[in-house]
Order: sequence, then C-alpha cells, then structure tokens
Amino acid sequence: MKSVKNQNQFNPYDSYDSYEQRDNSNKPSNYVAPIWALSLDFGRMPQRDVATCCMFIARQLGVEFNFVIEEKKKNNERHIHAYFGSEPNHSETYLHKFVAKWFRGHSFKIKEVFHLNGWQNYLTKENKKIIVYNGVTDEVSSISK
Repeated sequence: MKSVKNQNQFNPYDSYDSYEQRDNSNKPSNYVAPIWALSLDFGRMPQRDVATCCMFIARQLGVEFNFVIEEKKKNNERHIHAYFGSEPNHSETYLHKFVAKWFRGHSFKIKEVFHLNGWQNYLTKENKKIIVYNGVTDEVSSISK
C-alpha cells in the first residue's frame, strides 16, 4: 500500500523553482532577522563590475549591503567580503540558492554573523572603507572604522 504524503508536511528536499521564501509565521513576534556574511570570488572581473554585482545583490534582496572589494595576495583575483541584514523569511538555504543561481561558477560562502563588530574589524583590516549600498533607496555611502 502506498503512503499518501501529507500536503502540509514540509520536505527540505522540495525544490523552490521560483526561489520562493518560506513562511515564518511560526517565529515569535520579537524575532530579529539575522545578519549574514558573504564572501564571493570574482576572479579577474574589473572592480567596477564587481561593484555593480554587489548593487545587483542589494536590489534583488532589498537590503542594505555592506562590502569591501579586495584582491587576493597570491594571484590578484578580486573577491568581496560583505554583510547584510535580511528579511525574516530569507533563510540560509534561500540565500545559498540565490547566490548559486546568479553567480554560477563563482566560489562563495554565506554564514550568519554572530559578532558584527569583529566582522567589521576584519573587513577594515587593511584600512579599507566599507561601502554601503542600500538596495531599496539606491543610496551609496561608506563607513570607516
């Protein structure tokens, strides 16, 4: 006899074709969305195009995106380190799928930030300014630590 799948049962292996977001109605009312750290390699892409990609991420997610563009010491390939807040329904899985879709073939890592001040210090370790791009208002500014 075949078992019938409960329609309301969550299956973590179901694919999200449209990258839909999960319903987080079960979260407590005082829930605060996490801050995410992103490291993303861009290879030999020009710096101007890397900045444009960062703006694209911010616009698509509708977040304030804080980033620095660095070059690797061993091969001068560009990469970014960034952090951003997210909507309460942007899970780590959703963000992984989002980056994998738009930056196919690029190496990346996404993790939740537990110590924001420490991450900001890491970003500014070489006296770099953090570029802040607001994906909702299209405003650009910078932070220096």
